[in-house]
Amino acid sequence: MVGVGGRSKACKNCKRRRVKCDETRPNCRRCLKAKLSCGDWPTMTIIQFNGQPEQQPSTPKTEPELQIVDTIENKTGLLSSSWSPWSKVAMPTDDLFVSYTLAHLLRGSYQLDDIYVPEVDRVLSDTCFLALATSYFGNDHREQAVVQRGVRRYSSALKGLNEALHDDSKSRTYDVLKAVLLMATYEMLLSDNSNGWIVHGLGLERLIEFRGPESFKRMPDRDLFETSRPSMIYSAIVLHKNTILSQKRWKVIPWEDDLGQKDVFQYLIDILADCPQLLVSKDRMYTCKPKEKAGDLARALDIETRSLLVQLEAWKASWDASEGDYCSETPVSSSNPSYIPPNGVPVPFWTTNLYYNSLRQANAMAMYNACIIFLGKIIRELDEGNGHSSTIQVANQMYIAGIEICRSAEYHLHVMSQGTGSFAFLFPLRMAWDAVGIVEPAIGVWLTEVLDKIQFGAVGRWAIAGYLLNIQPPTPQPAKELDSQLL
Repeated sequence: MVGVGGRSKACKNCKRRRVKCDETRPNCRRCLKAKLSCGDWPTMTIIQFNGQPEQQPSTPKTEPELQIVDTIENKTGLLSSSWSPWSKVAMPTDDLFVSYTLAHLLRGSYQLDDIYVPEVDRVLSDTCFLALATSYFGNDHREQAVVQRGVRRYSSALKGLNEALHDDSKSRTYDVLKAVLLMATYEMLLSDNSNGWIVHGLGLERLIEFRGPESFKRMPDRDLFETSRPSMIYSAIVLHKNTILSQKRWKVIPWEDDLGQKDVFQYLIDILADCPQLLVSKDRMYTCKPKEKAGDLARALDIETRSLLVQLEAWKASWDASEGDYCSETPVSSSNPSYIPPNGVPVPFWTTNLYYNSLRQANAMAMYNACIIFLGKIIRELDEGNGHSSTIQVANQMYIAGIEICRSAEYHLHVMSQGTGSFAFLFPLRMAWDAVGIVEPAIGVWLTEVLDKIQFGAVGRWAIAGYLLNIQPPTPQPAKELDSQLL
């Protein structure tokens, strides 16, 4: 049956990797080529209902968990109390939560499931995933009782994670790293503020730093490392903090045994990893003493930013050469934003939308355009009022990049409605707002409608979309404090 979990005859590893299995037993050719074990071969799996809703005793929350969990519990009050398919029948079981989440959340882009290696323990991460799956299912079906059940599981999983973090034998394991990543995803889905996923992102970076880049040369650890990098970078961008991912060894060592395994998209993430440092340098420029040094810092920042812009264009040339024709154009719909010229006839800001051959390509192009806007904002701020021709060119690049992100929104909303989208499009949407949403009010209104669809609509229910435009940078610290942090 299509869409029913557990019916595939593929080996365990091929199912986790989401690749076609030739079903050769005991070892399929794909796993032999990848030098992996097939794992267990499936038997018939049937989703069962136990006929009784689960009774969960209320457990007191510890202080570190209280703020995050209470935030999520408060948010569940916003869910509709209208009738759902589960209102008049028994509470669905964990099998259904897991199957539904694997089929509908982040499928094909952000790997919640991973390569199966028998000796890798997953007890804690499985617990975290079950909490995520329960709340996701309840949220998607507007069933508050199921969401609350997931919140209780989240609280319990947090306790288990805190215990593991204080155990030297567990704190640096794959299981703990994946658990933290799942917790961050949970926060993006359900929490109405950024504190939770940012804290998890910073904690994940600290744990990865303790392990060192050499520990991520093999699967499934390298796969987890690649998946974690954007979350870590976004946390650093929001907080204006440096990230270890900007260091060369973190860009090279995990792939050095087989450079062919490093996807071209990962090279784009390498460039993104250098962006938080620019914000740190900018804050230092504004707070430096004596003020005479501000000019030197501004010139150094301008050179560094333009250098990254050159790297970005080189990456785009390499991408175009390797990917070929990766997108097509389709006519815009009537709901797209328009402007009113003097003759009074509405004219759309763009006449075609972009449709990509794969979500990977769409995410890469959205990230590329977001980076152009990010770098352009810094260059424009440094050169404000001077009117240099190069800065005007950068401003034009920003506008074009913002429009291109908007032109890809219909595709991203489409794949999100099929369960194959991800939060990867949210950062580009914020950059598009900064580039064109502010200067073109009609586009700004349209972008807020897109975010509403991602937060509440049929294409997804990401709580982060509700406050994305309200995230503001921290106030720059005095120079003395900043210098002490950089030592």
